[in-house]
Amino acid sequence: MLIGILFTGALRTIVKTIKFMKQNLVLDDNYHIYACVQNDTNKPNQYWSEFLHSTFGNNIKSIDWYNSNNSEKGEILKYVNISDNWKNYLKTSGSMVEHHQIQIAYKKLCYIEGTINIKYDYIVRYRTDTVFGKKIDFHWINWTRKEIDDRLDMIRCKLVDKSNENIIKHFMGTLLDDCILDNDISLFQTNNDDDKYQDIINNLENYLKYGKYILTFRKNLLYIVKRNYFYLIPCIYNLYGTIRYKYNDDYWFNSEGQFQGACYNCGLSLYNYDSKFDEMSLYAYDHSRYFDSDNNIINPNMIYCLVRN
Repeated sequence: MLIGILFTGALRTIVKTIKFMKQNLVLDDNYHIYACVQNDTNKPNQYWSEFLHSTFGNNIKSIDWYNSNNSEKGEILKYVNISDNWKNYLKTSGSMVEHHQIQIAYKKLCYIEGTINIKYDYIVRYRTDTVFGKKIDFHWINWTRKEIDDRLDMIRCKLVDKSNENIIKHFMGTLLDDCILDNDISLFQTNNDDDKYQDIINNLENYLKYGKYILTFRKNLLYIVKRNYFYLIPCIYNLYGTIRYKYNDDYWFNSEGQFQGACYNCGLSLYNYDSKFDEMSLYAYDHSRYFDSDNNIINPNMIYCLVRN
């Protein structure tokens, strides 16, 4: 099984996050990294290129150095029906940048696929400033029917609302590790099979392997999806501001809204995981809450952490 990793973001905290990427994501030679990163440090690109190659070796397949182009963003947003203030915000914030970086990295992935005649099985989006606290080893696609049924029973015992919809939301949203079911979690799903939850439960072994779904963490901070279903998402940058769907709120034009709309409109059922503890890293970051003095993770139930400094 081949995994294509789209590695994007700025480099300011990469020295703190990189060991966790190596430890929990780049598990063997079948995990290939396509990087599009922005150098916001005082070291030259060559230094960081050597750093990434020395860390990951042959797992690194390409590195692109990103430079933002606000005039191009202005053209993309020209006919989007939002105020000029919001357009200016989108041009200068990271909202469009992350989707542009993903697109650039994805094009390199497509080029390599065509050049050496390979096909990736899964795509993982991973950010330079984010830590994954659990291994992304795809163990769930090898679960037996008994293992699935045992996990369903465990989830039912923990839930007050035992509806099929809620069971599937908890089952799919916590695939990485059973321990996170005990976290103070917030789960969200946009399911294109609203009336088929019982069918999904009955066929979970097949659904986990072949189902048209995407696993997301804190909306679009990190995500995992089958390669065959990753086509509209890389186009978000060029289509930015045109993507709507039935779950949109007043800020449908933000990065998360455009991403979730793209997933829904290309038929992907989205299962999102978040927790109060993990999300706190975005708004009230305290390094000592998440890591000890040796930069090891403190909370064994942590799934992600956005490392601010």
